Amino acid sequence: MKMKYTRSNLLFLTAYMLWITVTLLKYTYIKDLLPMKDLLLYAKYVVYVLLILKFADDGIYQIRSFLGVAVVFFIGYIEYSVQDTTVNLFMLCIFIYSAANVDFDDILKVSLFVEILVFAAAIGLCIAGVIPNGVWDEGVRHRYDLGFVYCTFGSHLMLFITMIYCCIRKKITLLESMVLAVLNIWLYYYNDTKTDIAIVIPFLLCLYVWGRLSKGVSRNLASRFLFQYCGVFSAAAAIAVQFFYNPVLQFYVQLNDLLSGRILLGNRAIEQYGLTLLGQRIRWIGQGSIRKNPALVYNYVDCSFLKYLLNYGIIFMILLLVGLMYIGKKAVESGELALCLSLLFLCVFAMVDAELCVLAFHPFLLKAGELLNPVTGGDIDANRKNHSFE
Repeated sequence: MKMKYTRSNLLFLTAYMLWITVTLLKYTYIKDLLPMKDLLLYAKYVVYVLLILKFADDGIYQIRSFLGVAVVFFIGYIEYSVQDTTVNLFMLCIFIYSAANVDFDDILKVSLFVEILVFAAAIGLCIAGVIPNGVWDEGVRHRYDLGFVYCTFGSHLMLFITMIYCCIRKKITLLESMVLAVLNIWLYYYNDTKTDIAIVIPFLLCLYVWGRLSKGVSRNLASRFLFQYCGVFSAAAAIAVQFFYNPVLQFYVQLNDLLSGRILLGNRAIEQYGLTLLGQRIRWIGQGSIRKNPALVYNYVDCSFLKYLLNYGIIFMILLLVGLMYIGKKAVESGELALCLSLLFLCVFAMVDAELCVLAFHPFLLKAGELLNPVTGGDIDANRKNHSFE
């Protein structure tokens, strides 16, 4: 019988399940029923302990591995220096490093289980009236948050549930495509999140049609161009469009209107903050903050690439793009169409959304684990043989 789970893997998956569960609850009104501040604090310490135990259990110590640790703490320093107290980036990097010798399919399965659980709990408690279903009145449209702290988060979560499910299944049937599309459209009916529906429907269509026409992704120049470098192209296009925004040109005006003013807001942010090597403190003020305090002035960038560039600096952006290229390379080498398409559409989505590095929403960045912690196949196999469970 194949030995699948090692003690090391179980330590990682337990830590990962705990962290994304607590973090996802923070994005729902369930947080008001729980002592979230204490939960986040205790969860963070438990995760530290579990991952330290995993590192010790792996017993794989290489110079490049310690260089990876240095990169993790360097990014943690950047996050600390810009006074970002969420530690989201630091925790993301710790998990990326620790995921190097963990089966990515297991990570996907844990992600899917937790995300469906939290999604169902939020929707169910909202329908039951235990937590509120807030109405976001934006003048021309009324949006329901369905138990999430912001009206787009439910759709975001369903989008990533769709991608993760497809990556586990590898290929999907017409019935599966239709069911997933209906679920996403149902959410769109209530929260009117156009960007999510504009991503998930083409994603499902491409996966189904391409999957019927071929057996997977070919390892050729076109595939590398499309999937390995999609992060670089997406970042360059998104930042350039906002940097060179010109309200005199009708094309820019129409594109800005289509994207709900995102380009103009990004351009103003560039002019206001400029670019730095190691980032700067920026107080982002979104609709959620204004909803609580109407006296605040909106100050947000709905583009992951530009937001991270302004907030965390040029060096972090370079590291992020290197990571995305590595993930794309591994995806193409695997030949898995669902994974390649998920990465491609994730990068496109990041052009108009600010949650690219939120681990709770999706696990795809964990695919960069071997880049930070380059363990060898022989070391992993030996370790599994010594510490495996049936």
